[in-house]
Amino acid sequence: MGSISNEVKTQVLTQALPYIQRYTGKVIVVNYGGSADGKRENIDALMSDLVLLDTINVKVVLVHEECGDVAGMLELSAAINKAGGKALALCGADKETVEGALGLGYIPVVAAIDYDNGKALKGSADNTAARIAGELKAENMIAITNVRGVLKDPSDDSTLISELSISDVPYLTKQGVITGGMTEKVASCVEAIRRGVKKAFIIDGNIAHAILIELFSDEGIGTMII
Repeated sequence: MGSISNEVKTQVLTQALPYIQRYTGKVIVVNYGGSADGKRENIDALMSDLVLLDTINVKVVLVHEECGDVAGMLELSAAINKAGGKALALCGADKETVEGALGLGYIPVVAAIDYDNGKALKGSADNTAARIAGELKAENMIAITNVRGVLKDPSDDSTLISELSISDVPYLTKQGVITGGMTEKVASCVEAIRRGVKKAFIIDGNIAHAILIELFSDEGIGTMII
């Protein structure tokens, strides 16, 4: 692997600085749902991104698929701890519990759970992430998937739609551009924005440090929904 010159490092840090300043003290909700790739190296890279954000005082909340997946929760929590962070696994946590965990310096790993007339049901990470992001008045919500984002042609990464408005979603859905598992991811992003979140992103968790690239670079890496 080739080394990076000091000049390139300086360019990267200079470009990242205004973004770091923008996010310091803000809340970011990350939706690591069922369509994310579970490869060990990808998990470690993503969790190290979360720890870096936490280090620069970005308040990170990680939403996992469901409370029944104890092994998955423990794996993500262990990866955060390994990267130098402090993870706290929570099942179906409310706003106050999550805020309390953030206040104590933890990265909450929240397993999704839904309720029907007070009865706990198997939860959707998409729904839970949108709800929590809205309740916490998050700056952004990031959905981790196994594709680049919303693609005009699912077989061609070059057709990535880098930015779209929630008003574009009905048309793109009708045209069959937003389909399959992407439908729920986009719907979750739309719901988060309607709840007051400023921006939502859909990114590919297979790309090393995708979260940092999306948040701290001019170009981004996935689809931004506003």
